[in-house]
Amino acid sequence: MAKYAEKILEIVESRCSHPTAEEIFYALRRDYPRVGRATVYNNLHRLCKEQRIAKVSLAGMPDRYD
Repeated sequence: MAKYAEKILEIVESRCSHPTAEEIFYALRRDYPRVGRATVYNNLHRLCKEQRIAKVSLAGMPDRYD
């Protein structure tokens, strides 16, 4: 698994709440200041597709990840 995907998985698993992509992006930037949002979204998509994380969607709210 790529370094960003591993760190994203770690961020999601360490949170008590279900973080949004933006929250994950800012948390990831602490370790990788040059990471872009597209990298976060691409890795979230891949992790969901691999069933390593789940996307929680509610109408009118940003998607969250668990």
